[in-house]
Amino acid sequence: MKERFGDEFLLHLEFMKIGTGEVIPGAIPLVHFTTEARLNEMIDFCRAIGVSVANPHSNNVEGGGRYRADNIQLLTKYRYDPLGLLNPGKMATFRPLAEPQPVSAGGA
Repeated sequence: MKERFGDEFLLHLEFMKIGTGEVIPGAIPLVHFTTEARLNEMIDFCRAIGVSVANPHSNNVEGGGRYRADNIQLLTKYRYDPLGLLNPGKMATFRPLAEPQPVSAGGA
């Protein structure tokens, strides 16, 4: 990547714990944005060498290239946030199991 893109493409590396308890590496790319065509070239190159990339110009998980055929993101969302209180609208396929109820201040 360094040979192909030089300083246009840097990586912030981190480790994260997934739902199974396994710790996996991940990276957040820091890209010197010039044009959408160049960004797409970077994304295409990464995917061609087997690197999963989420398109930063998408407003939802499914549209950004992070959607998986096994639907694990949606299943995880239902497990940890069944009411859809966190990041509402971030998953286009998610439907809350129930509507959150307004909190009453009490009194009569």
